[in-house]
Amino acid sequence: MVEKLTGKDDLILALNSGSSSLKFGIFYRGAAEEEPLLTGSAEGIGHSNGSLHIRSSDGKPLILREGILESQSDALSALGAAVQEHIHNTTPPLPPCASAICGVAPVPSPPIP
Repeated sequence: MVEKLTGKDDLILALNSGSSSLKFGIFYRGAAEEEPLLTGSAEGIGHSNGSLHIRSSDGKPLILREGILESQSDALSALGAAVQEHIHNTTPPLPPCASAICGVAPVPSPPIP
């Protein structure tokens, strides 16, 4: 795990949102290339078997939460809170907007006919 990052500008967030999942990776700028810090996913969004998984850079499970995630917005909020809870202990504090992923709101998916 990363012992110390030089600042919040060293973090990179990658999101991949599907119809019932949200996958993410948080990376930091290493000496030569980006290095993973946390990866994970929210699966089963909108279904009764939803889950949130977060893993460390070595693949070790850090968080496994089972429960219903009603929407992409719910999943993003749960993800933001869980990441902030974990990353706050290993890096400098994230900006106050981190629980909402710095003001990036999920774009609503068009209704499926």
